[in-house]
Parts: sequence; structure tokens; C-alpha cells
Amino acid sequence: MVKRRRKNRKLIFICIGLIILIGLCVLPFAALNDDLTATEYEVELEGLPSGLDGCRVLLIADLHCARFGPAQEELIAAVKSAEPDLTVLCGDILDSRINDTEPIEELLQGICPSPVFAIYGNHENGVSYFDRADLADLYESYGVVLLEDSSATFTFNGEDILVTGMADPAFWGKGDTEFVAQNPPDVSPAEDAFNLLLCHRANLYPAVSGMGFDLVLSGHLHGGQVRIPLLGGLISPTMELFPDYTCGVYRENGSVLVVSRGLGNSVDVPRVFNRPELVTVILRSPDNT
Repeated sequence: MVKRRRKNRKLIFICIGLIILIGLCVLPFAALNDDLTATEYEVELEGLPSGLDGCRVLLIADLHCARFGPAQEELIAAVKSAEPDLTVLCGDILDSRINDTEPIEELLQGICPSPVFAIYGNHENGVSYFDRADLADLYESYGVVLLEDSSATFTFNGEDILVTGMADPAFWGKGDTEFVAQNPPDVSPAEDAFNLLLCHRANLYPAVSGMGFDLVLSGHLHGGQVRIPLLGGLISPTMELFPDYTCGVYRENGSVLVVSRGLGNSVDVPRVFNRPELVTVILRSPDNT
């Protein structure tokens, strides 16, 4: 009886050891998995016209000239699978270190013509005037509406969405949220309209959440670069630890923020437990729930 118990105990220890060993072998692959993933959020929005219920808005952020398959085949397939009614490019689609528009054109070739709106992020603003003009020309050639402290209307089921693009602030570094709060952007919502704001930097949400926009779409924080289970993102592009607004849905001051973890990388630190992400936001009216 005693020998049997010892054998059983030994077998248990061996099994536990094998599980730990397998976990240690698998963990690095899981942590560094860079396969593209798609996330959907159904977001209930007060005051959303019933005709806009079900409208699918695809958020693409922080491509940083990355490629997903030859000629962006994987990314294009994921975009088409999401069946967006409206697609927004929320900044840092270009990377100032690489400055290669070919991956961007490959993406546009695959998803246009379709309603696409775009803004610049800090990386687009980090290239020369002429390189930025080349990107603007590329967007125009594919019918992409570029918004820089300006607005345009998108119509779905006979209802209008006023899409406003906020220019990325010139200030860079810790304290950019305070800078924007003290120097408000030159954008404002329209009365009697559903107002969508494209704002590259998600961390600026406290400065813009009270401006009256119904929905804000952002990126920039790359999900915190390294995502720690149960804790969230580790670090921001300006080196703040455990930044807020790294991914998901947030509600403040009567508005809603949806943040993408982004697609590419702008630093040498790998994305850890932080797969590249496409985000689809499905607009929902309380009247239709």
C-alpha cells in the first residue's frame, strides 16, 4: 500500500514536471505570436440614429509599413472578411524610419474603392513635407479622404455620420495630454449629427472626451507593446509605465473611445502577448436593443 502511494506520488510529480516543461517550451511561441487577429466590439451609443444601427466601422491603426503576406494578401483578406461599411486609417500607417509607401499602396489596391477616411499620426508628421505630400497624393489617387482638423460626411442607410479628423499635435513626449488640454485642437462636433472623431493618440482621450464627440477611434499605444496578463499594457511610446487606454472600449464624459492595439511596430522591442489587431466597431442604438 505504501509502495503504491509512493509510485502514484512519483507519477504525479513526473506529470507536473512534463506540464511545466511543455509550458516553458510553448510560452515563447505564444508570447511572440505575431499572427494577425480580428476583434469586434458592439458599442451601444446614446443618441445613435436607428438607421445607423449595425453600421460596421473598421479601425486600422499603426501599420508602420508592415506587411502581412505577399502584397498584403493576409491583411486584405482580413479586411474583406470584416465586411466594413466604413474604414478608417487612424495614423502611423507610414513609418518615419522606413518611409516606404509600397505596403500602403498594396493595402489600398486591395480594399479600394470603398469608403476610407484617414488621418496622420506622429510618424507621418515625422517625415519631410515632400514625403508627406507623396502620401497625400497616394491617398487621393485611391479616393481616400484625408482629414486634418477637418470633417467629411459618410452616409449609411440614409443617415449621416460626420467624420472629423484631428491633426496630431506638434508636441511630443510626456505631457502631451496636458498640452492638448491647454491648447485645444481646432475641431468641433456638429449639432444634430452623430459625430465620429479620429484621433491618433488614444492617451489624449481625457483632453478630447468632453468636446462632444459621440465616438472616438484611436491607436498609437500599440497595446502597451508588452501585454502582461491581468495587468494590461506595460509601456507607452513615450516610456510611461502601465499607460491607460491601450486597447478596448472606454467611456468618459458622455463619449466612447475604441482603441486598436495596432498592426506594426515602431521600436526594436517585440510585441509580447500582443498580436497585431484589426478592430471592427459595430454601432448599436439603444432603441434597437
